[in-house]
Amino acid sequence: MDSPSKKKRKLDSDKNENTLQTISLENIKLPLGFRFKPKDSSLITLYLIRKILNNRPLPTNAIKDIVFYDFDPDQLPIGEFSGYCRHKEAYFFTEVVPGRTTKSGGLWKVHGPYVPIMSGDVVLGFKKYFVFYSAGEEKTNWNMYEYRLNPRLIRADSPNELLKSKIDYFVICKVRYREDDENLSTDDDDTTSCSDDENETSDNETTSRFEQDQSKTSKSDDDQ
Repeated sequence: MDSPSKKKRKLDSDKNENTLQTISLENIKLPLGFRFKPKDSSLITLYLIRKILNNRPLPTNAIKDIVFYDFDPDQLPIGEFSGYCRHKEAYFFTEVVPGRTTKSGGLWKVHGPYVPIMSGDVVLGFKKYFVFYSAGEEKTNWNMYEYRLNPRLIRADSPNELLKSKIDYFVICKVRYREDDENLSTDDDDTTSCSDDENETSDNETTSRFEQDQSKTSKSDDDQ
């Protein structure tokens, strides 16, 4: 008969397997020959804002939901995205956890400040660079950019506490295994983008619609 601790580990293992099984390359709908490499600004305006507000469809479903910090990076289903992203690279929606530690005891350590992501004079959001250290505190070649929405885009007097919470904790993580001879500058997201050319919505237009949605939401709350 299994001990309670063994049963718990088995349940955790089953949960992780079920989470990974929900991410399948067959379910990613992108045009033939499409390479998913959006600009930083597009990750905010075309994906993260829409995901948080849940008011408009995403351009593609290439960014998957996952309980990111349940796994070490080499346990993530990154290989399943090889047909659309660069080698050993993938994008995920997730919620940040305190300390950014994984269940194995590994740690994503910050290796730089928050960098603003701009559209004209508007700060859309921020990105920060992390490197993964194993449970034995050994530095690995796994790196990650975390993208978050600028909370000031939401009205300070907005009564929607759930929305405020999602802005604080809901992010996009871009994970990649970097070879030893790769330079960090090769990871510049603002050089090329396949998805932006295919999408008719500009960053400014999306930002404008976002602000209009916030105004409508606030007016609706005031009328109630």
